[in-house]
Amino acid sequence: MSSEQEGVLGYLKRFWNQYIIFEHCRAHRLVLVCKTVANEVQLVKEVIELITAIYIVFRKSNRKVDLLKVECLEDETNFKLLSKAAATRWLTTGRSVERLIDLIVQVIESLQDISEDNSFDQGDRLKCKGLFSSLLSSRNVKVLLMLQMVLGHADRLSSIFQDPKVEYSYALSETKSFVVFLKALDVSKFINKQFDLLEKRISNAGFEMSEMGPLRSNRLEAPPIYSVLGDYISGLIHKMEARFSEDSRDLSKLARFDAVEWMETGSAVSWVSRRLGFDKSALGAEIYTLSKYIETKELLKGCDTQEDLYKKFLSNATLRIIYSEHAMVATFFLCRPLGTASVERSFSSTTKIVSDDRCSLTPAHIAMLTRISIQGIVLPGVQDNRNAIQSFFTEYFTLGKVST
Repeated sequence: MSSEQEGVLGYLKRFWNQYIIFEHCRAHRLVLVCKTVANEVQLVKEVIELITAIYIVFRKSNRKVDLLKVECLEDETNFKLLSKAAATRWLTTGRSVERLIDLIVQVIESLQDISEDNSFDQGDRLKCKGLFSSLLSSRNVKVLLMLQMVLGHADRLSSIFQDPKVEYSYALSETKSFVVFLKALDVSKFINKQFDLLEKRISNAGFEMSEMGPLRSNRLEAPPIYSVLGDYISGLIHKMEARFSEDSRDLSKLARFDAVEWMETGSAVSWVSRRLGFDKSALGAEIYTLSKYIETKELLKGCDTQEDLYKKFLSNATLRIIYSEHAMVATFFLCRPLGTASVERSFSSTTKIVSDDRCSLTPAHIAMLTRISIQGIVLPGVQDNRNAIQSFFTEYFTLGKVST
């Protein structure tokens, strides 16, 4: 896809426009960072596999789910189904970790009940016995707590990337904040505090935790747990800086119109023309008069960020006409996408619409149904469409005015 030699990007550059820029979805990049680093640290990888194995145990059996419900009722805990750790689905691993930690005592009790109940087949009993021992390993629980914290922050960052209202510079600043947070994190202090609270919950339920467990990375010669977690955090920092460094570099190069790099040295203009294909001579011709306009007018008033300046610039029809090349630069910056989440959602909606039973739909009908699926039904002149539709069905079906 992104190869400039044999990929789609290379084809488009050769036959359409050499200045096309490949925008790798930031939410996807974040998923790849978390997934890659987890696979490189053996214990973290095995704990994620443990989460998946526990999910599968309860997913495939209503009887086992009922056992978990009973344990929740006895402990006066709200029952929640365990969620699947699917690394490709917008960091759902973080949500599955959080759900497991919320119900960890009830899951341990259920696994013990299954392992000791002869009405279950021997394979199930042995599997649940192994999972039971794994959840009582302090090393595994500490990894779970670390994953809950790190992936929780990553999930929040992913939500920012998927929000169409978020501005480009804000998304980049939040990315930097996440890296700064990881660098400043005191792993042992954080984990010990959270582990003490969780260990107390488990011990109050009558279970005793052990240092090691049945996982391959918990053998006696295994490295210290905080060394493992430190490697995990270091890997995240390295991968985040590697995958997101180009965004910050592009933002620093695309300086504000009132910046020295734009008005005086011209380094930003040279970069924009070389990288994005804008007319360097046209930009240079516009800069002189634009600098005078910036000095005499209130264009900069209330423009704290780059986005504010560009929005104010484009809102002035006169400026758009006189400084047309600058207007295109501002438009490019404001329209640069953060991710492809909205496109992915439209693909999912279309897949649900075009089923085997509706294979005769035309492309035009598919487009209209997809729009309705995502945006809802639009009624001209009606402010609250959903309430208007609900009121119609409630009134007419209740009164029997429409035959069902």
